[in-house]
Amino acid sequence: MFKDTSPIQSPIEWMIPVPLSTHKLHQRGFNQAWELCKLFSKRYRMNADPFILGRNHIEGDQSHANREERLIRLINTFRVNPKKLDHINNKNILIIDDVMTTGATLNTMAQVLKDFGAQSVHNWVILRTPL
Repeated sequence: MFKDTSPIQSPIEWMIPVPLSTHKLHQRGFNQAWELCKLFSKRYRMNADPFILGRNHIEGDQSHANREERLIRLINTFRVNPKKLDHINNKNILIIDDVMTTGATLNTMAQVLKDFGAQSVHNWVILRTPL
């Protein structure tokens, strides 16, 4: 099912899932991106942490918004955990997401991580949906 080695060339220090808001996590009961992250981090022997970034709740469903609406809704959505700054600064980070439509969420997360000193940000996405 998986290759024996990671397909990423640069060494990844942290693998993180796309976070859910506390509201959405309580509704759903689990974070599907974190479940994938745990699987991949074990398989590729990478550090994983679901608490590096947090997510503020956005009313409505992101899946029904177009790219422009998604970008606007994502402003100030993600926050860095101040206790995890050493997990970001000068680190290569891999974001795990289950589904990508426009890439707005991943771009926003990458920008936040880079703003806090990440050396590089990579993405693994399981499914790509049309907008």
